[in-house]
Amino acid sequence: MLKRQPIVSVGCALAFFSLAAFGKVEPFAVDAAHSSARFEVQHLVITTVDGRFGEIGGDVAFDTDAFAAGKDLNQMKFNLWANTGSIDTGNEKRDAHLKGEDFFSATKKGNDKITFVSKTLSKKGSTLTVTGDLTMNGVTKPVTFKGNYKGTASLGPKKKIGFGLETEIKRADWGITWNNIVEKVPAIGDTVKIVFNIEAQKDSGTKT
Repeated sequence: MLKRQPIVSVGCALAFFSLAAFGKVEPFAVDAAHSSARFEVQHLVITTVDGRFGEIGGDVAFDTDAFAAGKDLNQMKFNLWANTGSIDTGNEKRDAHLKGEDFFSATKKGNDKITFVSKTLSKKGSTLTVTGDLTMNGVTKPVTFKGNYKGTASLGPKKKIGFGLETEIKRADWGITWNNIVEKVPAIGDTVKIVFNIEAQKDSGTKT
């Protein structure tokens, strides 16, 4: 007597191969030696002053194959932070003011870091859109970063990935409202541009 063979539906097979193809979300640690967190803000409405945070970190969960196919993007996550006490605008007096109570209150408990935790990812063409929660000065609000996934590279045993992300926020929304009026114009603009350039790697070994 012939034995009946189990029948696997086409739908089940497709589902299996879909999971096999796009189930490879990998953890990456931010390589601070090759990453940056910068900001820009207007001064006296006529120029732009920029600065950076010297101490940054975080992790990224990413699936390069799924991203290329535009599938399962919300499985991927960004968790980024910058130490407010490491702010550097190239001027010690201004940096001390920014670390103080008028701005970041960097020594206050809970204010030592700015954090961004993603909630959703999407892509259109080469543009990556990442929406999540930005916490700064004890306030958490949603923001949307736009940018690009810059690809992968291998360095010895390390797999590396790169991203460029930027957004604009109103600092007053996070309770940072200090200003000074100089000849009827504000010394500091309310709109702040934030730029992350991220290189992340699969292990936390020695940076190269």
